[in-house]
Amino acid sequence: MLDAAAPNCVRVAQGSLRILELASQAIKPCLDNKLVELGQRIISSVAIRLDALEIGPAEKNPNPELEVVATEYYMLRIYLAWSENRLDIADHLFSKVPEIKTNGQRGVVANICYEIGDNALSHGQYETALVWLDRALASCEAEEGHDTGQYPKDNRLLILHAFTRARLHSTKPDPNNRLQKALELLGKEYGDQFPVLALSLENFSKKGEIGQEFFLALESSIEAMDNSAASITLLYHYLLKSKNSSPERFVKACGQLFAKLDSLDPETKRQWMEKIFVSIIYALSSIDQDHLPLAETVACQLTKNGLDRLSEDATSASLMPIWKRIDKLVARGSISMAEEWCCFALNLKQPIFRITPGTETQLFRKWIICVLDKPEHSAQRIIDTAPASCKACPRTLYMLYKLALSRENSLLATVYLELLGQLQAGTTYIQACISGALRLGKIEVAVQSFGGLITGSDSDLDQRQLSQLAKYLISSICTMGAAKNHLEHVVPLLESILTTVGRGQKNIFPATDLYWLACRSYAIALENHGSATPQATIRLLKIAIEFTEIVERGTDFEAKLDYVNCYLHCTYFLLAIITKDARSEESIAVKTTQYNEIREAMKQVHPRIQSISTDQHVTWLGKYRILLFMDFDAAIFLQQWHDLEKILETSKPIVDGKLASCFLDCILKSGASSSCISRAVKQLVRTLHSSPLPYLNTPTSTFSETLPRYFRILFSLSHEGKEYILAESVLDQALFLARDNPRYPREELEWLAITAFNQAAEFFSVSADEECQRWAGKAVALADCITDYDGGKLGCLLRGNLAKLKAS
Repeated sequence: MLDAAAPNCVRVAQGSLRILELASQAIKPCLDNKLVELGQRIISSVAIRLDALEIGPAEKNPNPELEVVATEYYMLRIYLAWSENRLDIADHLFSKVPEIKTNGQRGVVANICYEIGDNALSHGQYETALVWLDRALASCEAEEGHDTGQYPKDNRLLILHAFTRARLHSTKPDPNNRLQKALELLGKEYGDQFPVLALSLENFSKKGEIGQEFFLALESSIEAMDNSAASITLLYHYLLKSKNSSPERFVKACGQLFAKLDSLDPETKRQWMEKIFVSIIYALSSIDQDHLPLAETVACQLTKNGLDRLSEDATSASLMPIWKRIDKLVARGSISMAEEWCCFALNLKQPIFRITPGTETQLFRKWIICVLDKPEHSAQRIIDTAPASCKACPRTLYMLYKLALSRENSLLATVYLELLGQLQAGTTYIQACISGALRLGKIEVAVQSFGGLITGSDSDLDQRQLSQLAKYLISSICTMGAAKNHLEHVVPLLESILTTVGRGQKNIFPATDLYWLACRSYAIALENHGSATPQATIRLLKIAIEFTEIVERGTDFEAKLDYVNCYLHCTYFLLAIITKDARSEESIAVKTTQYNEIREAMKQVHPRIQSISTDQHVTWLGKYRILLFMDFDAAIFLQQWHDLEKILETSKPIVDGKLASCFLDCILKSGASSSCISRAVKQLVRTLHSSPLPYLNTPTSTFSETLPRYFRILFSLSHEGKEYILAESVLDQALFLARDNPRYPREELEWLAITAFNQAAEFFSVSADEECQRWAGKAVALADCITDYDGGKLGCLLRGNLAKLKAS
């Protein structure tokens, strides 16, 4: 077509130039679309026709249009060489480009040079791009003496913009400061356009000048931007570069960008707002100075711009740097500021995060950790704002418990303990609560903790764990200073255990540990008897007895012996205290209650004494005598005279002189009627007289030396009470004993003989001759028993007096 359109003649015509222009316009699309061979053929045809036109008559009268076509021909050859990666040929051909005289020529050169430079720039060939863009820039600038018609402004902007970008990436020196000049020119002519403002930002960024001018350019860029993804991404890039320079200006620019996102579709807007917010949080949390108010401001801006809550992913991404920030603040002692960050993350300041219950409890625990070991910081704010999710988290409840305990708020600590007790997994933490309370000296709270543990229906601790915990708690309390100051805690603790295991509610303690509790209760009572109140000691002993009874019910006979021994020790100590208190008590009603308690306790003692071994029986002999005496004393006070015989019968195998003397004193001091006293003494004497006597004869005294005293007392009581039959029987027993035992005390025999004879005289005075004769005879017989001592003087005297009575 080109050959046919141009006849083989030398002439310059408008039609021929038009054909060359069309041919030139076809070359570049061929090269751009890899049709290199076709492009070369067209260029060759253009070259032939161009030569024909240039040597024609028009040579004397230059044609501007022909010059433009010629320049375009050379530039297309340059473009062809460059597209074939022959930069050397392209550079050589550029040096052969005809002299540029018109704006049309400059436009052709500028366009092709820009195309080459921009392509090289897009491929990262910055030095090559700089060369060609510099040529394009030089071509589009009008020179002095030539037509100053303006090169198209948009094209000029593209060239300047590309040149500046290449210059920014170039590593070559810039001796003529072309970059700054280009920037100034761009700013002067195109300063309000977004691409130019973005170049300014890149220039400041390259030089590291993130200051006032940078932020002004950034704010202008945001104002001038469109809402394309590329523009937003670019500005986001420069926003991140400014985060460490001025957090305030950085946050201000972010807020400005938020407002520009309104025209986006809701989902895209949300994604960009979340992305920017996360970046802000990362930036603010990584700066040494604290800028939490700025974070709160940004959160408010998000809300104002239509984002009520972040997505879960954005929330997680934001909370990670906040968590690290809190750790740093705690490490350097900035507890108050760490608390504020915790509140921010928990939505207590500006609700923005979408927090799951699990994350909420983690953050709340973090807050507690911040102030837990800092007593100077108030915990009330934490306690008041505890989220509902904490009630289902045992770890959080445990930390709240520790916090309340460290702030001397035992009441609130107890509340958290109760909540822990309601959770199946809470019992493990209750153990830690107990240990923590003991370390802080909060014994009452520790006891309450354990009480909740053993009474909780959902406790997942086994027997061994609970029993070991109980032993640890009791031992710890008893070693914390004076034990008497802690009895008020030990007793309720033991009672709570007893309530649970002793009354059939739960079998949570093995027998060996229950026995340990019994022994420990007894030991505590024994240690604190002198300083503690009798009521506390009595309660401890009763607890020990109840523990022992529980153990006995489920133990075989051989193992039971040790528990019986413990039971007897506790009962002995208990009855001793009760007896002492009863004797000093003024209230008859109270005394009656106490003595009844003694009597009931002794009903359990007798069978246990019978069950112990011989060796243990010998050990218990002395204490058993005391127990029998206390039982005897109680029976007399309660006027249970019929039970005295049982007590005396029980004492027969072990009675000794001291016990018998105590029995007698108790009877004589009872204040009962003479008849009751006489019967009691009679029973005592009968018991002594009929007992096996293993303990009545001692190296220092014998039964025969001891019994006369009882005869005298019984005789005196019966005589004074005019119980002559009983009195006469005493005389018979004394006479029988005196005849068989030469060691019968002389004084006792003398007194009995004289008193009996005097009574015979009284019988004589009332004409009771038979009684007189009988009593006088017994008196003389008793007097004859001491003949070895007085030579029969008393007997002779009594016989003489008897004769006088009869003679009268």
